[in-house]
Amino acid sequence: MDTNDYVFQRQLGTGLLSTQQGFREVKDWPAYARTLPTLKDELTKLVRPKNMKNAIYVIHMPPARLGLDKCYSDVEAGSDTVYDFIKKNQPLLALHGHIHESPQMTGKWSAKLGKTTCIQSPVSLMILRT
Repeated sequence: MDTNDYVFQRQLGTGLLSTQQGFREVKDWPAYARTLPTLKDELTKLVRPKNMKNAIYVIHMPPARLGLDKCYSDVEAGSDTVYDFIKKNQPLLALHGHIHESPQMTGKWSAKLGKTTCIQSPVSLMILRT
């Protein structure tokens, strides 16, 4: 969840958790997710280097409103919390995944948010491998 007031979008399939014993099915994913820290809580805990202009963050969820979050269903599913984090902190680079079809849907694999370059996979994954 982005924040405590997050509204879940329609999900296809069953929620699964990876455990040491294998995958476990989660019947009510929204109820389970509400027991976990929010994305905002987790980003608040991240280390902030003294020189943010040289920082690189790898954040699975892409930011909202940059065109890096378009699903096959035509829904834009990016995170307002990630957008706000990047806008406020202005790292050099932010690498994202999650909506892997977005570059195919929009023809766009990168965007600028202030001084930060945001890159959406699969390009971000290729950069990390080289």
